[in-house]
Amino acid sequence: MQLIPDWAPNLHPMIIHFPIALISLAVLLDLGSLFIKTQSWLRPSALALYTFGTLGALAAYFSGREAADSVDIPSQAYTAVSEHADWGLYTLIFLSLYILIRLFLIKKPFGASNGGNWLFLVLGAIGFFFVFQTAERGGRLVFEFGLGVSAVTAAPEVDIPSGFQPGVNGSWSWQASENAAQDFLKNFTFPGGESAGLRFATEEKSLVISADKDTSAYILAGGPLTDIELSVRVNLDEFNGRFLLLHHYRSSADYDFFAVDGAAARLGRVDEGALVFFDEADTAVKGWTTIKAVGSKGHFRGYVGDKLVNHGHGNEMPAGRAGIFFMGSGKILLQSVQAKALSEAPAMMNMNMGGDHKDGNEKKEESDGHSHSH
Repeated sequence: MQLIPDWAPNLHPMIIHFPIALISLAVLLDLGSLFIKTQSWLRPSALALYTFGTLGALAAYFSGREAADSVDIPSQAYTAVSEHADWGLYTLIFLSLYILIRLFLIKKPFGASNGGNWLFLVLGAIGFFFVFQTAERGGRLVFEFGLGVSAVTAAPEVDIPSGFQPGVNGSWSWQASENAAQDFLKNFTFPGGESAGLRFATEEKSLVISADKDTSAYILAGGPLTDIELSVRVNLDEFNGRFLLLHHYRSSADYDFFAVDGAAARLGRVDEGALVFFDEADTAVKGWTTIKAVGSKGHFRGYVGDKLVNHGHGNEMPAGRAGIFFMGSGKILLQSVQAKALSEAPAMMNMNMGGDHKDGNEKKEESDGHSHSH
């Protein structure tokens, strides 16, 4: 007998209804114990239901984390997935603390009093509120976004128009054309003047960035964004070094990143100059590959092709710009760069969409970010 039926994409849908039902029934039993004094079994039964409901919430939380990493998440659903996961964690923490408080008070005189009964009911109702908020967001993922529903097929990807294109809520995209080098230099900025020593050329509707010796460069576009999906179509076969997707960039000492090289992928952050890794994994990037980074509500993901290779968590960074960073030598081939705003409004209304390119004739500024070994 198989544990997961064919219709279920993972174990999470088989678990989530147990904590909802158990916590709901536990609240009703506590309410009944206040008015039916002769039924002494109500309070201990409610405690048992809360305990099993909390265990169910624990199983739902961890199965949900695994489920989120195993399904194809549409761009517009990342923020909802993060909110659902956060409420699931809040629910688990509250119910666990509630069980501990109730077990501690149950042997105290206050725990057997009418005031204790009311306290247990109020705390239980708050626990039910957490369960409801988590379930409501989970239902939205299924019924609004079709997440994990096999009958729903994802819409085909739309080709990115050639050149630099501003989008809604601060989104933007760049697609290589027959004038890829000229268009790229017009719309992307180099905050440290790092274009000196780099060569930009167009080959078969792709941009070629060449560095004869070890070079580091931050290359950014658009304005500040909060929740973001950043993707790049790139070929690194002739590049010797590390290639990073940057987001929430405020300076060379403050940004989030997804880094790949010939053997590994790393998800992390540079915070006030300090390097922190959220997750690492062995993976190879060969040939033309789409690399994607997602930062939403303190949840961070890194994809190579269609495969999730890194998943980490951290505090939300203030809004920042997006782009790429590399350190090494050789050739980087780019076909497209796309930044999608996952929030409903841009971080700032006045956003610089490029045009501030610093060419190689300007004095190169020193950047402490060049010393980071991602």
